[in-house]
Amino acid sequence: MSDVIVRTTTQTIEALTKAVKVNQLNQRLIVNVQERSVAIVQGGPPGPSGPPGPVGPPGSGATAVAYYYTQSEPAFSWLINHGLGFHPGVSNIEEADTGRMLLASEIHHSVNQLELQFNQPRAGIARLI
Repeated sequence: MSDVIVRTTTQTIEALTKAVKVNQLNQRLIVNVQERSVAIVQGGPPGPSGPPGPVGPPGSGATAVAYYYTQSEPAFSWLINHGLGFHPGVSNIEEADTGRMLLASEIHHSVNQLELQFNQPRAGIARLI
């Protein structure tokens, strides 16, 4: 079996005596052809959009949450009591004076408390997600 990659919306492909109609899939079409020769006969304009899909199942009710913590005074360790009820990821830590991104070690003491540890005292803002 060989793969033929077609980069147009719709193509009619004649493989020996068979005609295969291919529909668009994310701006890239992949056609699996079992015969030994393939000829591209013609291409056409995109067709109309299809009907909307079915409604998906209900979600868990969770919402996107971001928690911002500000450390005003420089410290080696920031103890953050976020109260989120889960272990959030730290998306970024910015230094207060320069806005530079900082690296820190993360320690999750519980689902509601996180500690960030630095190699020198730092002040800034941490964003938890």
